Amino acid sequence: MGNKQQRHYIHGDQHEDNPTLFHCKKCDAFFEENHFFGKEEKCCDHWDKYDSYIKMLGKSPAKHRDFGRDINAINIFTM
Repeated sequence: MGNKQQRHYIHGDQHEDNPTLFHCKKCDAFFEENHFFGKEEKCCDHWDKYDSYIKMLGKSPAKHRDFGRDINAINIFTM
């Protein structure tokens, strides 16, 4: 039996099964692109939220792996 680590998402990461959805850490839910870039009232400073996770994980593949995230995960802020 495999021991696959649970997938964790940072702010803006694309859903693995639905490429039209991206994770919002503030709301703890997946949303379409408009949630992050729409003109309506925002739940948080999306860029700041993304930046804080990238600073925490850095460019270290080991840190990303230990966190449960592929270092090459697609993210709405890097598309």
